[in-house]
Amino acid sequence: MALSWLFYDVESSDLNKVFGQILQFAAIRTDEDFNEIECHEFFVRLNRDTLPSPDAVLVHRLLPENLVKGKTEYEALKTIHELVNQSGTMNGGYNTLGYDDDVLRFGFYRNFLTPYTHGFANGCKRFDLFPMLLYYYYDGFRDIVWPEKEGKVSLKLENLNEANGWVDGMAHDALVDVRVCVSLAKAMAKDQDRWAEVFKYLYDRNFKQGACAMYLSALMGSKSNFAAPVMCVGQNTAIKNTTYWLRLNQFDFSEAGLTEKAVLRKKVPDTALIVSKNESYFEDVLVQANLAWIDQHKDQWQAFVEQTVGQKLEPIDDIDIDAALYQSSFFSDDEIHYMSQLHEASPDQWLEMPGCSSRLYPMVVKWLWRHNWACLSPETISLAIDLAIKPGLDFQGRPKTTYDERLQRINELINIYENNEENLEMLKKLKHYYVNCLNIY
Repeated sequence: MALSWLFYDVESSDLNKVFGQILQFAAIRTDEDFNEIECHEFFVRLNRDTLPSPDAVLVHRLLPENLVKGKTEYEALKTIHELVNQSGTMNGGYNTLGYDDDVLRFGFYRNFLTPYTHGFANGCKRFDLFPMLLYYYYDGFRDIVWPEKEGKVSLKLENLNEANGWVDGMAHDALVDVRVCVSLAKAMAKDQDRWAEVFKYLYDRNFKQGACAMYLSALMGSKSNFAAPVMCVGQNTAIKNTTYWLRLNQFDFSEAGLTEKAVLRKKVPDTALIVSKNESYFEDVLVQANLAWIDQHKDQWQAFVEQTVGQKLEPIDDIDIDAALYQSSFFSDDEIHYMSQLHEASPDQWLEMPGCSSRLYPMVVKWLWRHNWACLSPETISLAIDLAIKPGLDFQGRPKTTYDERLQRINELINIYENNEENLEMLKKLKHYYVNCLNIY
């Protein structure tokens, strides 16, 4: 099986991973040496219930008028699904495990495409250059110019690109960002030993309770090289790819005890890395005192371990059907068979096809409301309106931004940018689009 790298980037209508919609997708497939094999770029038309965030529009500069000739979301997600599921594909980019990959998963889910296979099936895997780059910085790699902003190192992709002079073009254009990712990967892979080592860390699951290590995350800050000394609390008893780590240099356990505020979560893979213990961090006075306290209070430590690893994700009662991916089980074989039939049939046949499960039925109804209103039967119109106009919560318990909230925010930004002619013009055009969508809301 030939290995290929698919570097991709999305620009979305919203920071919310569930309710945001992909507006632009770009990807470059390379061989193992990062030589370009193929390039893809396309724009996506807005769904009828998508109100782009004005803050997002000011970043990526994509107005609704720029998207009228794009693919439908359904067409776009089918194309993307085929690209990322090609055998032997390494799928990723920059902060893709922090944002883009979830956007793809929820997009696949609501368009009846398998949401996980691009991470494990047919030799496919996911990666993310962002946590890998944290390791390079922490480990003292100096063949990359590390940009500074306001006296601190900045790992924003546009700043890295500017400092290293890799690619010309506007930041937050998806294809430009993808080309930067390819250049970054080439620069990192020049050190083959470090490149292989960081991939080991990205997928490592061999963690033992009580083991000491280093936790790398942007949350740790550049002053500490994005690293913190930690001790393994253990693996979640229900979620096998999740472990918990106790930060040792933040709280004094002799005063605060073992506090949940010191616990860091790690999934495999994600935007944090667990790497080998660095003795210099463990020589810190507070770290040494905390390790001694744990050793002297083993009963409290064991109770803390049991409480932490036994955490359960409580189901969200009012979750939106578009957001139920992580709360639901994997699609069954029967559901996958039914979904494959959907893609072969005309949407006006979808509600008449046998084999639709109780989970898929409202998803089909909402999909038809969003994309093919005329295909709804009189019996399903009221359900469709209820599902679409009264959305539930996302998988983190957050509601969808309302029409009034969008309008309020755009008016705030119009006042903020009253002296910026270019931004003001964009915001006024977006507000005009909002007004034309009022009949839906």
